[in-house]
Amino acid sequence: LIIEDTKLDQRVQDNPLVTGPPFLRSYIGAPLTTADGYNLGALCAVDSKPRRFTTTEIDVLSKCAELVMNQLELRAQANRDFLTGLHNRRSFMFGLNREMAQLRRNRRVAAIALLDIDHFKHVNDTFGHPAGDRVLREFAGILEEECRQSDLIARIGGEEFAVLLPESDLCSARRWADRVRKKIAAARFDGERALRLTASIGITAVDGAIGEPDAIMASVDHALYEA
Repeated sequence: LIIEDTKLDQRVQDNPLVTGPPFLRSYIGAPLTTADGYNLGALCAVDSKPRRFTTTEIDVLSKCAELVMNQLELRAQANRDFLTGLHNRRSFMFGLNREMAQLRRNRRVAAIALLDIDHFKHVNDTFGHPAGDRVLREFAGILEEECRQSDLIARIGGEEFAVLLPESDLCSARRWADRVRKKIAAARFDGERALRLTASIGITAVDGAIGEPDAIMASVDHALYEA
């Protein structure tokens, strides 16, 4: 979007940023567009006087917008598990820290579930790692189907997954875990192989009294070990 003189452009001539401080008189903006075609915003350059933007200036701003999007995409990839597309451990711990801060302020309740695919090594050893990868992706798909949009799902280890359940006490978290456990046991994995699997699930409350996120993860890890 290029506006060489805001006073002469009906779209913006009454805009408060034009009629008042900082009294913008010219504007150029390049869209920040994801690979999927979603516009997140714009990278803008403005001036306090009218100006004609050169082809070189337009090209420079477009290239800068591409660089910004590349950095955003790289940051997003750094927070995702490459195989399943779920959040990774780093992203999960960041979300847990944020949830705990909100819990302390608003006295909210939350729970964490830690899931482990039973005897997953047998799948890799018997059918190969490509089959194991397909199983992991399908397992992740079941978790996504059984979670709310507000839940945070992550693959935090080889066959270990974690789910942060905001606004869930231990009783509701147990019901969720039992539903997921039964759905996994009833599912058939890896297409024609129709592999049958089970999962162990440990849960714990996200309680500000426990202290640090590492202590909470140790608690749910112990619950998973018991399961």
